This record gives sequence, C-alpha cells and structure tokens, in this order.
Amino acid sequence: MFETTLPAPTSSQLLVAALLAVALLSACSAPADHDAASGAAGQAPAPEPAAGEPAPGVADTAATYVVRGALEGVPGPGKPQHALLIRHEAIDDFAGVGGEVWGMDSMTMPFLVDEDLPLEGYQIGDKIRFTLVIDWFQDPAQEIIAIEKLPADTELTFRAAQPPAEEAKAEAGNVSENPAGDDGDG
Repeated sequence: MFETTLPAPTSSQLLVAALLAVALLSACSAPADHDAASGAAGQAPAPEPAAGEPAPGVADTAATYVVRGALEGVPGPGKPQHALLIRHEAIDDFAGVGGEVWGMDSMTMPFLVDEDLPLEGYQIGDKIRFTLVIDWFQDPAQEIIAIEKLPADTELTFRAAQPPAEEAKAEAGNVSENPAGDDGDG
C-alpha cells in the first residue's frame, strides 16, 4: 500500500467542498419520490461535451466536468439512494461561482447522482468515469448525470489541481517579464 501526501486545501477549495456538501445534505434530507425499482439495468456511458459547452439538457449557467475516480461509498441500507462517495482525481479546470478557474484537488467527497441513473452493480473499489454538472444557481448545485465503470487495472492519479489559468499566467509571466528579449545587462 502507498500513501499520497497532498498539500492542505486552500480556503476557496474548502468553500467549494462545503457548498457541495450542503447541496448533498439538502438533497438527501428531501423526501425521495423516486421508485428505486424503476431504474433500468445497465450503465449509462459518460458523454463528453465539447469544451465550454454544457452537456445536453444542462442549463447555460452550468459547467460540466468529466472526472475519474474510485468508489468509496455506494447506496445501501440507511444511506441516500442516489449519492456516491468518490475519491476523485484533480479537476484542473474547476471554476467557482464567479467563473474563476481555481481547480479542485483530488479528494474524497459525496456526490449526488441523477435519479434516472441506475446504480445497481457498483461496488466500493470500482474505478469509474463520471460526468459532473455544477450549477451554482441551482439546488442542488452539483449532480452526476452519467457514470461508467472503468477497467479494474485503470491507474488513477491523485494529486493537487493544476489550473490551466495558473499555467497560462506562468507562461505569460515568463514572456512579459522581458518582452524585448534583453538579458538585462543594458
């Protein structure tokens, strides 16, 4: 067994995690009007929307992320029937309510799952790819709209987020520090 050490989460990442947890708790406390037996057998493949485009049927204010992870909690007696506990890989392009991209480190957290997605056959330890929709203007703010199992030998990488904006800023900083190409010696 190996251990992964990650840096402490930033305050913005803690805020995102807290908002997602509140959304999950509010949804879990609402009475379920879904008949668990009505779910169809099989797995819904995770659609991959074009970059910057919401998934089909998703509001324009929503962001869609395709994420991989490992299941650490599945529905069972006394647990919400449409929630999963997932240790997910970093989401580098994760954006906050204002649209600022700050990324989300890999972590273990609860996710709500669309009531129409069947969860039968998923077990703790399964490696999965899922499509996550975040809409800060909806309640709940987050929901998995598609999920599929990955091969058991799929290697997952748990690391700190590397937001594209930071990489672009770093590259731009290197270029703009010395735009004329001077070496500073005059």
